[in-house]
Amino acid sequence: MVIAGATDTTTFQDMAVQMELNYQSCGSCISGGSFIFHPNGHTDWGEQPILDSIQGFVNAY
Repeated sequence: MVIAGATDTTTFQDMAVQMELNYQSCGSCISGGSFIFHPNGHTDWGEQPILDSIQGFVNAY
């Protein structure tokens, strides 16, 4: 699971987008992934859509 924000100073959004593109083209990856992009950095983790995505990922894997 990758969570990246547009103003994230730890993991830049373009790096996360490249990871997502690489993952989608991976022929040997054994499980699904989740990529969440939101407008801020790490300050909005408490927003319900993000929490729902994290919960869905945890439940699935």
